[in-house]
Parts: sequence; structure tokens; C-alpha cells
Amino acid sequence: VGYATQDYIQVKSVQLSSRATFVTFEVNNTSEETFRLRLIKKMYITDRSGQISRQLDMTSARNISTRGDAGTELRPGKNLQFVVVFQPIPDDMKYINIIEGDRRDGQEWNFYDVKLK
Repeated sequence: VGYATQDYIQVKSVQLSSRATFVTFEVNNTSEETFRLRLIKKMYITDRSGQISRQLDMTSARNISTRGDAGTELRPGKNLQFVVVFQPIPDDMKYINIIEGDRRDGQEWNFYDVKLK
């Protein structure tokens, strides 16, 4: 990952298949407070240039709330891994950006220049 907008979450792996793309994230709660995680906005993938014409949408998520509920609780000192499933990535994409929705409030999870193997 070339750049991430938050330091408490990272991309652990990207698994490619002909049917879907599976991105595993890990969140580390290094604070002294319990916090809650949820994906209210859909995430999507673009190519390195950020072209929306090459946007691949999130189709589902595992181990994290995607509803407007209280979210998934993460206690101090604990880690959480979750998986977000996207549409399949075309073979010609070697780097991707992973974007959380279209909000820009400083809390979004965005990852730029994620190198694919």
C-alpha cells in the first residue's frame, strides 16, 4: 500500500478469482477506548489512476456490520480482521485504490497504490 488515510487499519491480503476479489483488512485498537466499526457506505475499487469508469463495487462483507446499527465492537488492545468482497479485478490492473464511499470527513478508509501480485 502506497498510502492509507487511517493508521489503525491495514490491508492484510488481496485474493483474486474469476468470480470475485476478496480483500482482508485488519483493524488494531491501540486506544484506551472501545470503538465500533461499520461499513455504512459501500467500498469500491478503482485502477491506480482513480478512474471511476473502472470502478468495481463491493458485493458483500464478512465479520463487520454493514447496516446502520451500533456496529462491530472492538475493545482496547484488540484486533479485528474482516473481509470485503468486490467484483473481480481485470487482469490488466496491477495496482488498485480501495475507497470507502464518497464521504470526505476524515474518517474514511481509503488505500492507494495497492500492488497486486
